[in-house]
Amino acid sequence: IGANGDIYNIMKDYKTAALGWGIDLELKPYTDEKIASEDLKAGQCDAAVLTGIRGRQFNSYTGSMDSIGAIPSYDAMRTVITVLASGNPSINEKLVSGPYEVGGVAPMGAAYLFVKDRTIDTVGELSGKSIAVLEYDTAQANMASRVGMSPVMSDITNFSGRFNNGSVDICFAPIAAYSALELYKGMQPDGGIIDYVLGQLTAQVILKKDKFPADFAAQSRKYMLGQFDRAMRVIENANNEVNKK
Repeated sequence: IGANGDIYNIMKDYKTAALGWGIDLELKPYTDEKIASEDLKAGQCDAAVLTGIRGRQFNSYTGSMDSIGAIPSYDAMRTVITVLASGNPSINEKLVSGPYEVGGVAPMGAAYLFVKDRTIDTVGELSGKSIAVLEYDTAQANMASRVGMSPVMSDITNFSGRFNNGSVDICFAPIAAYSALELYKGMQPDGGIIDYVLGQLTAQVILKKDKFPADFAAQSRKYMLGQFDRAMRVIENANNEVNKK
């Protein structure tokens, strides 16, 4: 998160690579991606790295990658990101939406349900539980309501606090949140992580198209594809930090 986060570290190397593409980027870390997205829209910055869910407003095609059930595995994620960076004209046209172009995607990890009651092992047992859902992703709230849960509208800055202080019973997050957002605190004493992948989360580079050279976005997408294994190492390290009990 912010200047100490893994994504920021990747983008520091991206900045170095971009010099070779003729652009000197100034990096500005944010701890709230809502503000980053608003600054992008307002012209306060020329590009932003956002989660696919937040980035959906700039490109619904790549924004759909973070949808529940969209991408079942990391192998499938690698295939999707490879296709996005392939340079295929029919794909490239989908990566432009209005003034914005997607400049690459990196995996942030599979998302799971973190629960306070580890005995939950059926959908029926979710009924009546409260769950923190992202207020800008209607699919999360719809899914929760459909199985009888009570959705509590949240955002990326406060969902972990609500889970940790007990104001919600369940939250939906990548494994990295276990340590980074200290979700293990909210799981004490009888909680757990339901071992079922609900979806995959991504970090997406969103560019203001007219602020960059014509070939910049394509070079950016290839660079981000080249960061896939690095991002996977971050995810694997996060997995290893989880108390297997």
